[in-house]
Amino acid sequence: MTNTIDDIHLDLTLNYCQQITKQLLELAHKFARKSRRPSTQLTCIDLINAFEFYLTMTTKKIVYYMRHFEALHNIEPYNFKLPDPELSPVGQTQAKTAIEIIKNIPSIDLIVCSPLTRTLQTYLLVFNDRQTVPLIIHPDLQEVCTEPCDMGSPLNDLKTKFPNLSNEFNTFEQTFGDIEWLNKIHPENIYSPEQIEQRSKRFLDWLMNRSEKHIFVISHNLMLQKLLQNDNKQKIEFKNGEIKTIEY
Repeated sequence: MTNTIDDIHLDLTLNYCQQITKQLLELAHKFARKSRRPSTQLTCIDLINAFEFYLTMTTKKIVYYMRHFEALHNIEPYNFKLPDPELSPVGQTQAKTAIEIIKNIPSIDLIVCSPLTRTLQTYLLVFNDRQTVPLIIHPDLQEVCTEPCDMGSPLNDLKTKFPNLSNEFNTFEQTFGDIEWLNKIHPENIYSPEQIEQRSKRFLDWLMNRSEKHIFVISHNLMLQKLLQNDNKQKIEFKNGEIKTIEY
């Protein structure tokens, strides 16, 4: 028996409704776990929260901005001459709090990270068990200044230091090249401090044009200040490991 057009439309509608119902139930289970209840004990509040969050998912873009954990140059008496420093011993222990916060984020579609060592180490510490979420290493997220601590390492060095990110570095090289992003001295280069307004605008335009609705960004204090700067030019300080949520 041949299906009519109405039958086909009905099947598509049913499939769509089933997908939406499945997503709402998955969200409700997450809200239940957030309330420290078994996911089998759903309440009306869980379903309402799931529905409200689903509406937000489909109409807004939510970006979670995070500053890297404490690095060696962040320790008094502050040595900014350290080239592309690693996380400090304290920074290595700061992941627990961030992981607990991130557990309560219902959905992350994409992670975007600065190519500096301390941000990449932060990413690996907090997202080690969420490797299924796509990662883009983006040079526009590197720190603003030209001190050695804010200059990146050559791509070959990063590939050696982070062998489990080789695919992401290959994509980085194909997309952004392997040299220009390290040139922050020439004032006309987009990565120089003199061009920070253009760089931050370029990154935000790129971010807003992404199809993903829930994006997690790992960057640096001064760069994050520029990205979140309001019309009054008010500075928004980030502590090491701090996460701020912005809806667009």
